[in-house]
Amino acid sequence: MELKRKELAGPRFWLASLGALSIGVVFVTSARAVVVEIFHADSLAGPMRELKKAVEGKNMDVTINLAAGVSKQLAERILNGDACDVFAPSSPAVVDEDLMIRTVAGSDRDAASWYVVFAGNEIVIVTARGTPLGIRHASDLAKPCRTQIEPRKTDQVMRTKEQVL
Repeated sequence: MELKRKELAGPRFWLASLGALSIGVVFVTSARAVVVEIFHADSLAGPMRELKKAVEGKNMDVTINLAAGVSKQLAERILNGDACDVFAPSSPAVVDEDLMIRTVAGSDRDAASWYVVFAGNEIVIVTARGTPLGIRHASDLAKPCRTQIEPRKTDQVMRTKEQVL
């Protein structure tokens, strides 16, 4: 897809540049004010707030409006015609399954025609040394629980062995 010169200061340019912005590249915008509407997954709230702060801090004529939510619900808003310049879902599958080769309601505009994966998550499991459940590897989580866990005073809820695993 080739960008036309007039598109460089528009919302599509911001979509293409989101990854570059996150690593500190500064773009010069036109003298007119630019408003960028970003829909993003709740899980990206922290990074998106930092992106907003960095971009607006270096570009006084740019305003970024953030709308956090459940990715599938945000995709539905896009399909229903809500204005959005950048969509950052929790998973590329949301774009593939819900937006690709679909049109925005009441128009002939594509909901999405391309996307770039700019971040990923990993699951991290942390246990205390000597845990009574004997969890030392991720595969241990699939084993039946053999030990009753007594709640500590700091625990908000009591957990039975069925609720733990």
